[in-house]
Amino acid sequence: MKNVFVTGSTGFVGRHVVRRLAELGCSVRCMVRPSSDRSVLAGTGAEFCEGSFDSPSFLDRAVEGVDTVIHIAGLTRARRRKEFFTVNQLGCRALAEALVRADGAPTVVSISSLAAAGAGWKTRRADRARLGRFLPREEDQEARPVSPYGKSKYAGELEWVRFADRLPISIVRPAIIFGEEDRLSLPLFDMALNYPFFLLPGYHDYPFSFIYVRDLVELIIAVALRGERLEPDSLTATGSAEKPFPRRCSGRGVYFGTHPETPLYSEFGRMLYEAVGRSPYRFVHCPPLGLLGAGAVMELAKLLGGHPPMDWDKSVESLGGPWFCVDRKSSRIGMTFSGTLQEELTATAVWDLENGYLTGRR
Repeated sequence: MKNVFVTGSTGFVGRHVVRRLAELGCSVRCMVRPSSDRSVLAGTGAEFCEGSFDSPSFLDRAVEGVDTVIHIAGLTRARRRKEFFTVNQLGCRALAEALVRADGAPTVVSISSLAAAGAGWKTRRADRARLGRFLPREEDQEARPVSPYGKSKYAGELEWVRFADRLPISIVRPAIIFGEEDRLSLPLFDMALNYPFFLLPGYHDYPFSFIYVRDLVELIIAVALRGERLEPDSLTATGSAEKPFPRRCSGRGVYFGTHPETPLYSEFGRMLYEAVGRSPYRFVHCPPLGLLGAGAVMELAKLLGGHPPMDWDKSVESLGGPWFCVDRKSSRIGMTFSGTLQEELTATAVWDLENGYLTGRR
């Protein structure tokens, strides 16, 4: 892995990936938009190429001479459903076609999402485990996304599978990501620091999976160097279509990015309180109708040009069950985690406080 092409390079995950690749001595080429803030990659020595996925000639130039591609670019919020698929599905197709046209077959690591696979589910089956009432999402289970965002990310995965016989491709599905410089998880830290309550979505206290951005970066690099690659049946269920869900597929080349610890959401809230140095006050269950109502209001704000911290899709996803998965593969490729989940949340909170991302208002 010497010459690496990175899409989504100035985003939250992308900037961490590029900085780590620079530390490893890689030559990095970054795809950027005219409006991208390139200052976040100052000092990395990265080469910038400006263009878009709807320009085949640009993509041909951008991937020329690279041996590894890390595809991070994607849309997490959109005003219309079609926008998700234009970026998250068609972007994968356009990039794959450019790589096929190029000389050689560079290794591809495409960053998807747990939302592409779908949530875990509740079960009545007796189990000795603490989370025995719930079953996690596994790599070899057929996907069942519930939101337009999740469906568009899964559609992007299916685009990559179409090229699995011509390119060495792996997919990484991160759980909920947090870490330094992250704006999306910041409201959770802010709630723990400044409010006398912590909101739990719905009436159930589900387990959730999380991953620290630095761990995710190490997983992406490990997958690029030593990971499995997709096969034509990696995402396609085998056997009778009449079998109950979850149906099984090979899951080869698919990795879930998640910390080994899987807290209940209330436990995660207590971790956040400890991370910001406060004692827990109380936990309040937000009724489903209230959460959906808030999502509808945020959707209206989005249509009016705002950038709310959540929207309708996120409110639906939060009520969709236990968003947790199990990682059975990363240890085989040498992946280790930088600390406990509590240590990583505390490191994030300290950085956010020291750098003005997070401020106390009381």
